[in-house]
Parts: sequence; structure tokens; C-alpha cells
Amino acid sequence: MSKLIPRHGFAALGIFTVSLLATVGADGVLGRATSAATGVCTIVSNPTPEHHTSCPGGRLVGANLRNRDFSYADLSGADLSGANLDGADLSHAKLSEAKLTGGATLRYADLSRAHLSRADLSGATLSGADLARANLSHASLSQAKLPHGYLSRADLRSANLSHADLRFANLSLAALMDADLKNANLTDDDVYRADMSRANMLNAVTFSTNFAFARLCDTTLYNGKVSSITCTSIPAFPAGVGTF
Repeated sequence: MSKLIPRHGFAALGIFTVSLLATVGADGVLGRATSAATGVCTIVSNPTPEHHTSCPGGRLVGANLRNRDFSYADLSGADLSGANLDGADLSHAKLSEAKLTGGATLRYADLSRAHLSRADLSGATLSGADLARANLSHASLSQAKLPHGYLSRADLRSANLSHADLRFANLSLAALMDADLKNANLTDDDVYRADMSRANMLNAVTFSTNFAFARLCDTTLYNGKVSSITCTSIPAFPAGVGTF
């Protein structure tokens, strides 16, 4: 099933579409879903790589999208501030430059292989979320809550993870080159074979963190000291390790 939602309001839509793209306030008024890029949002159930939700630049502020299937969706540049995406399937979704601030929640959401480059997830809650192989390069995750998050092989190059809660997270084989991890909580993290070249971990909490075989060249450590290992002195990881 697919629905076209016009820029200027809802027609008489089915319950599925209304509950997907709008929240009902105390006065019973439905919010609107629009796309600045195309003027309409195409909503698809049972999505496939060829047939999926398309809402680039859409405004979905505060929407209740819990447990919805947005796999392969195009939500690039969408405003999802304050949205509830707990348990949602966003695998393979395009969320580059999307806005997920304002208390957005993605607890246990599936974001595996999602494209989140330059997305703003500052302060978002992603407890237990699956971000395996997700592209988060240049994304802002400052003060984000990611305890028990699964970020194995995620691309976090130049990402802002300052003050992020990453306790018990799995960052094995992740690409963290040039990432900002200042004041992040990495307690009990698994950073096995992650590439942390030139990353900044100043004042980060690294209690019981597993850094086995991690690439820590030219890396600023928690105490402010820069690793004595230079990136020119050790080989880069082979293709496919620590990369998207």
C-alpha cells in the first residue's frame, strides 16, 4: 500500500497512514507531513529496495513512529525532532543530514547500514540500537545516549561523539578516524580492532574498555597525551576493516 500526502494537508487517509505520519494532540488535531523537496510524501508498507517510503526533507516533528517499518526509506534532510522511533526498522534508510534532535528516541531501532552522514542526533536516545555498518561520518552525536548500542563496522569518521554515553557499546572494527570523543563514556566498551587514528578522547571515561588491536595512532588519549605511535609508522587496516 502506498499513499501520497499533499503538501497542504491530509485527504481522507487510512488509519495506517495517519498513525504513521501524524500525532494527535489533545484537541484531536492532526499534524501535517510534507516534503520540502518534492511536495509529497509517499508512504509504503512492506518496503523493498525498489518500493519504499520517500519523504526527503519531510517535516515529522514529534511524530509517533514507534515500531514502524522504514527500511530503505528516503528521509534525507527530514526533520524528525522529538520523534518516537523506538523499535523502528530503519535499516538501509537514507537519513543523511536528517535532524533527530529535541529528545528524539530510537531505542532498539534497527539502523543497520543506514546512511546518516552529517545527520544531527545531538542528545538523541539510541539505547540498544543496531547501527552495524551504518554511515555516520561527520554526524553529530554529542550528548547522545547509546548504552548497549551495536556499532560494529560503523563509519564514524569525523563524527562528534563528545559527552556521548557509550557504555557497554560494541564499536569493534568501527572507523573512528578523526572522531571527537571528548568526555564520552566508553565504560566496558568493545573497541576491538577499531581504527581510532587521530581521534580525540580527552577526558573520556575508558574504564574496562577493550582496546585490543585498535589502531591508536596520533590519538589524543583520555589524559591529554597524544599516542606515541604515528600513523605513518604502522600500516592502515586492510580494506573492509573499520570502514563502511
